Amino acid sequence: MSKIKTACISFAIGCPRSMLDAARLVDYFKKNEWRISTDFGEADMVLIGTCGFTALNEDKSVKFISIAQKKMRKSAQLIVFGCLPGINGSRLTSEFKLTALTRNTLNRLDNIIDSDIKIEQIRVPNDLRQYEECISKSYHSVEKLIVRKQIELSKQFFLNTFSYVKPRAIIQTIRDLFKTTDPDTEYFINYNGHRIFNIRIATGCNAECSYCSIKFAVGSLKSESLSTILRQFENGLSKGYTVFRLVAEDVGAYGQDIGTSIVALLEKIFENEKDFLLMIDDFSPKWFIQYFPELSGILTKHSSKIAHIGIPIQSGSDKILSLMKRDYTSEAIKKSLTSLKKAAINLRIRSHVIIGFPGEEEVDFQKTMNFLKEIQFDKVITFIYSDRPKILSSKLPGKIPEKTKKDRQKRMKQILKMVT
Repeated sequence: MSKIKTACISFAIGCPRSMLDAARLVDYFKKNEWRISTDFGEADMVLIGTCGFTALNEDKSVKFISIAQKKMRKSAQLIVFGCLPGINGSRLTSEFKLTALTRNTLNRLDNIIDSDIKIEQIRVPNDLRQYEECISKSYHSVEKLIVRKQIELSKQFFLNTFSYVKPRAIIQTIRDLFKTTDPDTEYFINYNGHRIFNIRIATGCNAECSYCSIKFAVGSLKSESLSTILRQFENGLSKGYTVFRLVAEDVGAYGQDIGTSIVALLEKIFENEKDFLLMIDDFSPKWFIQYFPELSGILTKHSSKIAHIGIPIQSGSDKILSLMKRDYTSEAIKKSLTSLKKAAINLRIRSHVIIGFPGEEEVDFQKTMNFLKEIQFDKVITFIYSDRPKILSSKLPGKIPEKTKKDRQKRMKQILKMVT
């Protein structure tokens, strides 16, 4: 009788899409009769989910891998998945002995573990709650090591430099400086105490945004059929779920490859008269503008059933939007958003902004600030621009100094405190 093998599946940093991939891997290994552990040291195979959207997230992923590798047995295999393998796989393979897999190459695991049940036979889970301990517990064990190590290295320096500060305050300062980014499993799993039923409506992206490297990791757009999505939605309702999240790299692009649209999908979902809330993230302004007349009517009529909609404007400057290759103008998205906010006053609208894109002068930054003041989103996430491998914007002139980027981010956050 062969020994049962053990897999440890962890998550360095990432998004709900990568979290769903990690949960799918948990099911895959269980179906193939592997035991799942949260202990790196007892695993025959360690799999780590990563992010490479920004240079900061890449560095955090690499730091996580480095410490996890030290906790592994020497005989254990290391598999890294998520976006980083597709964005900067060469760094991973040069610094570590591992196998790097993107979402589109996870089927290589079938040969690696000689599986009876293939990865393509494992559907993407909907509820992440049952996977929370598997994915996040091992994460937190590494995070504690990172913080403890930094405390050991830095405590004496802080004591010598700031002798008037109490040691407990020094330790908390070090923790704040070096703490890694929590994958925020609460946001992925629960909404105001209710379990979230995630529905992956599409994978991949056909956009050509000059700053985005995610497309190199996820491939082109592949939408699920309307019938498949609606069947999952009805299944969630029948099981008592009341909060649903539509998951895709670009929710607004849904259906472009199969002859349908996000408008058709939302119309079908809202035909259901049961009580539920829908979370809509990552809806590109391009599609929001294109579908606005129909979309405005749907969102206004059903605003009480929408937890929020996320529309990442990225910049309020047309010059920067053009350099980003975003395919819309600031005036067009501002006009649509203003109209929607008047029609659906209780609708919660979120956004993303990139700070310090090449060529962003102070006047461009101020245009973005003015946009945020005018629209007053309910929540705005700010990203500091960083060059990434293979992206077009890395070749643009007019790079912004890091100090300037951080200063602008600080100023923007001060404004956001007043308007969100």
